[in-house]
Amino acid sequence: MTFCPLDVHSSIERRCAAARSGRLQPYGDMMRANVLDVVTSMFPRFAARRGQEAVVQDVDEFVRNFGARRAQFMHISTEFVRFSEGRFDDPVTRTLLEYEWTLFAVEVSDSHVVSPPDRTARSLADIRLNPTLQLVAVPFDLDVAEGTAERMAREDRSPFIYAVYRTHDHVVVTQSLSEIDVGALREMAGETSKTRSDDRTAWISDALQLGLAVAHHT
Repeated sequence: MTFCPLDVHSSIERRCAAARSGRLQPYGDMMRANVLDVVTSMFPRFAARRGQEAVVQDVDEFVRNFGARRAQFMHISTEFVRFSEGRFDDPVTRTLLEYEWTLFAVEVSDSHVVSPPDRTARSLADIRLNPTLQLVAVPFDLDVAEGTAERMAREDRSPFIYAVYRTHDHVVVTQSLSEIDVGALREMAGETSKTRSDDRTAWISDALQLGLAVAHHT
């Protein structure tokens, strides 16, 4: 392993700090342009909600005061989400950023998703959760217009629950969940004991076809 000499490392850090502060041009502008491209590409609904001017200001503050430990696309976006924690009072803006980060996290997950089985599973014991599955609870329907989302976010109502997961053919899906769906998924995750005695064959078949669940043995 080759180590960077201390004086070289210090020099690199000084140049990076100068670029972040805008004192080292054109590198400062290039850095901001790259981060802006990552943010608008990764979080398009968030960026549209914030508006171009506000996003540029967010990126400038991020670069100046927070930065990213690594330059890769994924690391910049991760650090930007951390930087944004507690920053936005608007629940719609905050929700869209967190939701779009979940979409990306599911897309790049290294978990393998198997194809739906040929045979029919008949009990929850025969299936398991899609390994990429993440549940999100949001204060508004993700498919409505912004004005309706704002109204919903202000109302005291139960959250909308969605499953975000990747299918075996690498499609990222956002699936709205019913109370029955949530109950079954929680039972599969071991969060609740089995309390229902009714036949869940139809639900299991749908869950396998949608990709919410995969067979234990394929």
